[in-house]
Amino acid sequence: MQDSDGNYLIPFVISGNYDALERKIIKSAMEKIAENTCIRLIPRTNQPDYAEILNKKGQGCYASIGRFPGKNVVMLESNDDQSCIQEDTVIHELFHVIGLWHEHMRADRDAFINVLYKNIEPAQYPQFEKLSSRDATTYNVPYDYKSVMHYDETAFAKPGKISMMTKDSKFQKVIGHPRDASSNDYKKVCAIYHCSKCMKQNFDQLVISDNIDLRNPVVTNTPIQQGDSDCTDRLGICPMLKSREMLNCKVMATFCCSSCSAPTTTTTVSTPTDTSLWSRIKSIFQ
Repeated sequence: MQDSDGNYLIPFVISGNYDALERKIIKSAMEKIAENTCIRLIPRTNQPDYAEILNKKGQGCYASIGRFPGKNVVMLESNDDQSCIQEDTVIHELFHVIGLWHEHMRADRDAFINVLYKNIEPAQYPQFEKLSSRDATTYNVPYDYKSVMHYDETAFAKPGKISMMTKDSKFQKVIGHPRDASSNDYKKVCAIYHCSKCMKQNFDQLVISDNIDLRNPVVTNTPIQQGDSDCTDRLGICPMLKSREMLNCKVMATFCCSSCSAPTTTTTVSTPTDTSLWSRIKSIFQ
């Protein structure tokens, strides 16, 4: 769904209980995305597909990846124990809805970070799943330690340990501590949606000035389809999504064949595809 200026519209509703300041922060995050991309989050009227912002104790911060039919959950817990309502965190979760996966899941991440699995509980390994080049495109945007989509060094680590070490040591304390989305984050969104303007610049001029071709990402290989003889989960995150009732097999069967073949329930997360109303993402994208 686009407006007369070519902006992509994402309807949303805030169902969670937030105070005035928290609602102001959420609105500010949406405005920053609008200022720097062609995405516009608009209050829902009667649109069937929309993002619903919820606040449930003990649920933390998470969101569905990309668009799927119906309600797309954006969980932003906020209470006396913990709060997800910081501008960078809200942008992070909204970027998931827009179509971005985590930066540290890129196919090329091993050239930039070491994931220290010995410091991570095995149950949390899916949080550090590396997406293959067959499953994702980076739109030729360089790996970004300053991305709002990057976990911090202690994410899901055992007490007193770190889960990731940057290969460039000066970024060790930088990852996971953004104040805002980085310019590369915005470039990815602009590339996905073919925005004419990006960060208030003409997108084609931005591509030329940065000497990177954001318009022609290389996508290799063809995903295995459900029903192939080798019906396996190609992503370690599949069982976790299923256990949390967040596995949408209508669109994730390509990547989660085994999990989708077993009995399951109604699901709420999807992989962005070319046919998405909100994006033209060609594959899973960090």
